[in-house]
Amino acid sequence: YLPTLSSDRIEQFIAEDEALSVFKQSYENSMPMPTIAAMANFWSPMQTACTNLWKMAGSATISSVEEKLEEVTSRILNG
Repeated sequence: YLPTLSSDRIEQFIAEDEALSVFKQSYENSMPMPTIAAMANFWSPMQTACTNLWKMAGSATISSVEEKLEEVTSRILNG
């Protein structure tokens, strides 16, 4: 892999952008998830939950978000 920009220029670009800096920090603290079929038991319901939460946008309340997360947790744990 050969980047089109030097690493120093990339790092400088990221450092100058607040949003990119947050993504970089999040990435550095992340853990890769295994690519196994069993993970579909998590990601399939979670994708639906994230879509539903996104659609709630400005109408979301703490209790409505908690309710959606409890629903998806139950689906994941109980199959």
